[in-house]
Amino acid sequence: MMFLLFSAELLPECGAKDISNRKKARVLSKQATMLLEQLSEKSDSVTYFQLVSDIIKTSLLCDYYDCKPDRKGRVEPRLRKENCKRILDLRPVLLEGGMYHYSNCNNSLALEFFTLYMDVSINSMFASQPDAEKGKVAYYAALLAYGDGNYRDADRYADEALKDNFYAKEAAEIKVLCMKQTAITEADSTRYLVALLELHDMAPQNQTYFKMLMEYFASPGHEHEMGLFANDEIKKDTTNKFAWALKGESEMRERKWKDAITAYRMASTIDTTFVEAIFNIGICYCALAQEGKNADDARNGMLYLEKSSMLDPNCYTVDWREPLAKVKAALESHEEKTLMAEAKKNNSVNKASKSRGKTSTRRGSKVKRRKR
Repeated sequence: MMFLLFSAELLPECGAKDISNRKKARVLSKQATMLLEQLSEKSDSVTYFQLVSDIIKTSLLCDYYDCKPDRKGRVEPRLRKENCKRILDLRPVLLEGGMYHYSNCNNSLALEFFTLYMDVSINSMFASQPDAEKGKVAYYAALLAYGDGNYRDADRYADEALKDNFYAKEAAEIKVLCMKQTAITEADSTRYLVALLELHDMAPQNQTYFKMLMEYFASPGHEHEMGLFANDEIKKDTTNKFAWALKGESEMRERKWKDAITAYRMASTIDTTFVEAIFNIGICYCALAQEGKNADDARNGMLYLEKSSMLDPNCYTVDWREPLAKVKAALESHEEKTLMAEAKKNNSVNKASKSRGKTSTRRGSKVKRRKR
């Protein structure tokens, strides 16, 4: 257990290797009492919270040795009652200390306090004790452990937080994220997907789960699953703009530009400010123009890209600058070529007309000369 790491520091009086467990427990009990007496003298929050942490660690270590068998193999804890009282009185302060450090962006210290709280909660002294704050502490411990890259502990704390209805939703998200981070094999990925689909089915209005599913299906090798999932979601709710957008993404990946445009248009009809859908309509039209050399498609692409530029002028969501510049340049080039071709054609027509006119004049002159 974590608090055992402090045994060397907390037993300065116990130099002999063969000292009995009972003596170690008594020494630690005295140290905990002395630390407790200093508590009222501390006015600084950081020092106060740290002292509370030290008292609880010392008390836990005291109980550890107090519950060890003596030389005759007997287990007769004598200090458990006072250790239990000390810890129970101070346990709420661990939550306060954790939240204090968390609010001051000192996540590593906050995690230490939350972790110690969770260590206390699983100790046999408190197995039957009610604890209304355990779910809250478990959630913050899971959150910070995940942020620290410790996915195993984060997953374990999330399991505890899931038992608290108030934090169950957030804890489920952390648990799924842990599964995502630790997925190595195809079986791991499948378990992650199944868990995510279950969460999505339980809370279909939670866009976090849906976006995580979109991210999963957007990864290479899941194109077919993406299409099936999008169609299934549309059947459930035809007003789900994200489902239509996902269908559009699926069609784009298969280069079915017209089908993709249809899907994205549905999404943009549901939400006229859905800049991702509007941008992708423009991209699809540009792809059609490139494949079919159709200027009308290029003009449509330009219109939708310009619309996305008005909705997202700073490119926070989509970067419309390069595709818009390219389609404008292509249209300008096309129009220039068209004008040149028309001018050339007109010149040819004019020359032909003049040539015909001269011929007619010459013929008329000959006729007149014959009459004279």
